[in-house]
Amino acid sequence: MLLFVLTWFPILGIIAILAWIGLVIAIAVTINSDPRNRGLHDKFAGGTTVVRTG
Repeated sequence: MLLFVLTWFPILGIIAILAWIGLVIAIAVTINSDPRNRGLHDKFAGGTTVVRTG
């Protein structure tokens, strides 16, 4: 049983890496396609934006 569980850890790592790459691509695409350069992560944060003053 322990050997079966240990053999699944590399698969979970690969799944996590692929999910991370997909998230990075999704954020990059949404930043590029939004006119105000607000990505998926900005919309998830509830509209928080950084503005320049002066």
